[in-house]
Amino acid sequence: MLQNIDWTLTTGIIGAAAWLPPIVSGLKALLRRPKVTMIPSRACVVGFTEFGPVFNVKMAITSNMDVLITKVQLRIEHESGAGHELHWHEVVEVRGQMVFPGAQSQPVFQESEAIAMKVLATDFKDVELRNRFSTHMINYRKLVREWVLAKIRLEKLGQYNADAFYASSITQGLISYLRSQMIWKSGKYSVHIKVTAKEPVLLDAPVLEFILSQDDIDQLQENNDMIQKWMRNACHAGTSDQSAMVETSWHWLHTELACRP
Repeated sequence: MLQNIDWTLTTGIIGAAAWLPPIVSGLKALLRRPKVTMIPSRACVVGFTEFGPVFNVKMAITSNMDVLITKVQLRIEHESGAGHELHWHEVVEVRGQMVFPGAQSQPVFQESEAIAMKVLATDFKDVELRNRFSTHMINYRKLVREWVLAKIRLEKLGQYNADAFYASSITQGLISYLRSQMIWKSGKYSVHIKVTAKEPVLLDAPVLEFILSQDDIDQLQENNDMIQKWMRNACHAGTSDQSAMVETSWHWLHTELACRP
């Protein structure tokens, strides 16, 4: 009986030992995974233009190991439960300081398309992430290309009329699409950040929170109304009738950010 117990115990120990290598291997892989830390500014910029909803935020980014970030995504959720995916579109990075004799130094910025970002273990990245609606830019480029081709076709035939083209179905369809992309509404928003890298990483980033008031929405709605003027200008651009061109400007909301773990 004792021998049976010893044999069972020995078998159990051997069986448990067989699991140790994959467990140890998994722990080593986890410990070797780079940890990316993102520390946001205390404010963000919210907007709406022909490029759709805009959410810009400044970040300090560090990593305990060299890492190549290939994508930054933001899940923006309204208190009502409505959610939207945005992704980085442009990165503005502070590359240094320009010193003028007898004056304060000025930061030197580098603006680039968001393709990838190399963060070294010795780095401290001071960047602004400019984020756009994930699906908007794809549809925007497609519709604008069709609009431009239709405009060029009429110009080559000598049949282009700016007012008629503005009233055409292709222009009005583009206006309707652009205006439909206005997602902002009053209330509280939370922003969840996701980072994709060439190799799996651990992300240390808080959930961001901000509030838009009804006054804020009214300003952004003025941007939405501006789409029509912007398209009218585009139709008259390059024609002899420059008197039809009107000034356009976009409102930008500088909104306080809160963070929670």
